[in-house]
Amino acid sequence: MVLDTSTYVREGEGPESEHDRWGEQIQRVAAMSRDVRSVVHVMDRDADDSGLFTQLIEQQQRFVFRLAHTCLLDVAVMNGAGKLDQILTQLKAEVTGDVELSA
Repeated sequence: MVLDTSTYVREGEGPESEHDRWGEQIQRVAAMSRDVRSVVHVMDRDADDSGLFTQLIEQQQRFVFRLAHTCLLDVAVMNGAGKLDQILTQLKAEVTGDVELSA
């Protein structure tokens, strides 16, 4: 089920960046859902931003986004890791699924 989607059209150099728009969309979806563990945010590489990444981690959001590059992170928040690729090796993956069984 898709809870929110938006299209971003670049029209010159505006004050708003695309990763700011991703952050706004994450907040809209969070306001709709009672259980953040039931939501997975899927974003393109324009969402690749250390501030957005930190926001998702701090709010215990689940997410997938394509990286444009490895970035520096807030060392205090990220348990001493300085770059995104370092923290990704420390994350625990959780996979769930439903399987139909026949008698």
